[in-house]
Amino acid sequence: MTVKEYLELNQMTQTEFARQIGVTIVTVNKHLKLGTKFRDKKTVSKMRALGIDVELHQAIGKQALSEFIYQEKLHIEEHPIGEIYCYSLERVNEVTQYLNRRKISYYMRSIHDYWMVKYDTTLRSDEV
Repeated sequence: MTVKEYLELNQMTQTEFARQIGVTIVTVNKHLKLGTKFRDKKTVSKMRALGIDVELHQAIGKQALSEFIYQEKLHIEEHPIGEIYCYSLERVNEVTQYLNRRKISYYMRSIHDYWMVKYDTTLRSDEV
């Protein structure tokens, strides 16, 4: 079955589905509207376990970013100062590793059942 069929069958919103499989809402929306493929093997495995037929995007000639980090990278490029919401420690680790590699200043805090990572690309971490 497709993602659209799964959502209709289980009467789920894109937001609920995104949280369930651990991707951004933008990722789900782009898949539904544009047919984009998912980049993260774990995400594809979760979807296949739910009975959803989905293909894994294969990057050629470079290290593939997870779909989550890819979307956040685009968001960071568009918004020099902002925040990223993470619903698992795995996502927190991905985000902080990405920000550290790019030497982007950030701080994070836990709020109930999620983490918020605030970043500022105008202030480089090596300047702090």
